[in-house]
Amino acid sequence: SSHNLSRSVDNKIDFIKDKYFSLRLSVTEARQLAHRTANNGMCSPYVTVKLVPGTVGHPEFTKVSTKCQPRTLFPLFDETFDMLVPETLNTDQSFLLFSVKDRGPLGDRLLL
Repeated sequence: SSHNLSRSVDNKIDFIKDKYFSLRLSVTEARQLAHRTANNGMCSPYVTVKLVPGTVGHPEFTKVSTKCQPRTLFPLFDETFDMLVPETLNTDQSFLLFSVKDRGPLGDRLLL
């Protein structure tokens, strides 16, 4: 029965590989983040990255987020993501949208 389970997982992985390709993305650091609110000049930043298709009517395909780095203006993220991208995506019109946000004490998620 474990052999059948393994075969099922392999078939699903092969299906995904046939329909998608992978984009490896590394987020390493940010520097001198300016904070808009008074919090002793510090922030707790994190980064979100979205794959946005350039054509109207297609939804965003993938979104990844780093871990929050508490109370720093020089965050070191050092995180790597593998984003699945559909083969049907027109890569000439698509783009990656990077957003650096602050997770405040109330979870405000302010854009930095």
